[in-house]
Amino acid sequence: HWENCVRIDPPKPGESFGIVERFILDCIPDDAGIKKRLWKAVSERKPFRNFKYVIDGSEYRQKWFDFRRIQLERLVTDYLNSLDIDALAE
Repeated sequence: HWENCVRIDPPKPGESFGIVERFILDCIPDDAGIKKRLWKAVSERKPFRNFKYVIDGSEYRQKWFDFRRIQLERLVTDYLNSLDIDALAE
């Protein structure tokens, strides 16, 4: 019953970058040395690759995955809430 499915596209690069920025702002303490490294990583060319390189070797790796999952779930929830599901079912 593919006609009853809703396609949800991945976030656009700007939305993904916003998630990364919110993570750095909200989840990394100001006194953590990694915060400066993360800001530097995302301000250069290939920000996502640089961010991944820095976060993967840190104690904040799992926190990043948890934060990202929650943010993506919110995007999906917001998108589904914006749809008129009753109209789609007709």
